[in-house]
Amino acid sequence: GATVCADANDDGKCEAGEASTTTDSSGHFALDFTSAAPVIADIGTTAVNTANGATNPSRTVYRTAGAQLTEQGANVVIGPASTEVVRLMEANGTDYATEKANLATRIGVAPANVLADASGIVGPDKAALLREEVVLAGRFSYAITKLDRGDLYPDALAVPGGDPELTGLP
Repeated sequence: GATVCADANDDGKCEAGEASTTTDSSGHFALDFTSAAPVIADIGTTAVNTANGATNPSRTVYRTAGAQLTEQGANVVIGPASTEVVRLMEANGTDYATEKANLATRIGVAPANVLADASGIVGPDKAALLREEVVLAGRFSYAITKLDRGDLYPDALAVPGGDPELTGLP
């Protein structure tokens, strides 16, 4: 029940006019588009977790780079790790291959496994990848929750409205 789209304008959201579809009961999708646009999976609270049948507790959005689509083709895996690669590319001004390798090194897995479907991986790489994906999933869910509620600053912990300036402190 997740919305998947080709993000033609690369703004991180599925919008009218962009090719889109909905995942099936197994989380699979088919999306026809001809551009090299990245793909986004917008997983709302009505989407069902294929592992346990529960609805998604909070909205989250995962992204993939166009280069990952070229590399993985019809079997692309969109999730926390692919989103982290895109985030690193944007933050560091680097390319897909560099950040994929950096993520693999950071979590201690083979580059071939870092963006693979974890269900097909065995051994220590699987445990390392799943551990990192749980951490990243929580981080991205938190970020999209803050975005959806309109927080003004990244860490709106100080006062309502998100202003991080605490009054009365030196």
